[in-house]
This record gives sequence, C-alpha cells and structure tokens, in this order.
Amino acid sequence: MELQEGAEPGQSPEEDRDGLQRFVDGAVDASDTLVEDVEAAGEPDIDDGGEVAEAFRSAAEDTRSELEDAQDEVAQIPTDPPDAYRTAVDEFSTGVRDTIEGIAEHFQNVDAPELDMALDEASACQG
Repeated sequence: MELQEGAEPGQSPEEDRDGLQRFVDGAVDASDTLVEDVEAAGEPDIDDGGEVAEAFRSAAEDTRSELEDAQDEVAQIPTDPPDAYRTAVDEFSTGVRDTIEGIAEHFQNVDAPELDMALDEASACQG
C-alpha cells in the first residue's frame, strides 16, 4: 500500500489525514511483526552469520522506531489551509520514503557473499 492510496478525491483534509494515520498505524504493526520475525529467525548458518543477523535486527528495529515517530507526526499535520496541508503531507511522505530508503545503510559493511547471492537470485525472480 502506498501513502497516496489513502487519499480519495473529494475527501476533506481531516479525512485524508485519518487515512494517512491508518496507513502509518498499519506500517507500525507490520514493523512490529518484522522485528519479531527477524529475532525468531536467529543467526543464519553462513560465514559472518552473526553480522548478518545483527544488520537485519538493527534495520528492523530502526524502521519500527522511525515509523513510530511518523505515527506521532501524522497527528501534527495541519489541515488548514489546504495548501499548508498538501505541503505538510508531501514533506511527510518524502521523509518516510527517505527513511525507508536509508535502511540499506545497515547492510553496507556486511560481508556475506552467500547473502549477496541469495538477494541477487531473489531479485532475478522479481522479473
């Protein structure tokens, strides 16, 4: 689900913001599940498996933390005047997108060729 999917033509800014809040709340719930799943997965049986597990754990926890912050920020988005609302939503959306794209930094120093190969194979399947 994308951030803009909560917006429908003809909705008031308040209704639109409520949809955005539901989206972010759902993302926080999903990130909670991700953190639990990463912790339950444990350490992979590969060279530097501990480093890989730590990178995933750190990325999942940071994502959850950032989304929890975003959850609080949504309520602060002004709904009046409409131009200020649209600007605030655009800035919010850009901030969330930048945060999610920044997750890759957790994996920059991980040296795990088996993980790289698995990710390349998974990417190839995405077609």
